[in-house]
Amino acid sequence: MASLRLIGENPRVTYTTSFMSRIQGYHRTNLALAGWIAVILAAGMLPLRNFAGHAHWNAIQWTIPSAHWHSRRLYFDLIANMALFFPLGLLLTRHAGACTKRMVWMILGSGFVLSAGIEGFQIFCHHRHPSPYDIFSNVTGTALGVGTASRIFSLRFIDELLPLPHSQPTGS
Repeated sequence: MASLRLIGENPRVTYTTSFMSRIQGYHRTNLALAGWIAVILAAGMLPLRNFAGHAHWNAIQWTIPSAHWHSRRLYFDLIANMALFFPLGLLLTRHAGACTKRMVWMILGSGFVLSAGIEGFQIFCHHRHPSPYDIFSNVTGTALGVGTASRIFSLRFIDELLPLPHSQPTGS
């Protein structure tokens, strides 16, 4: 007696299989990407009670005071911002699949737009100090994520961006 299979039914998936194991790889990347963007937005915008509705242009830190150049707080902020945006570059690169120069610039642009949007929101908040250095460290974290993803997921765009001396073109 032959068993009847429905269209799209996977015989290896049982009803006891967990929800996450039924989600395919591409969709897992999408869920992880959406979740991480939510984490970035929460880190940059919460608590929302700080939102004032009017600009605090004097709160923008255009330069780093010389007394803060060797402070632990400055280094912590730079590393924390890079660490927050590192998974964004990693996940966007994974989502893109095969990366080209254009795709790398689009991923870095996405990190820039997300970061600039958060910093722009912070202009309208009490007790927040937006800074162009935050945007720079966020985009740097995104770039580090893209570079790491290229090695982890064996993407070949780094060879196109930074060819080795005496390397031959691959023809792709």
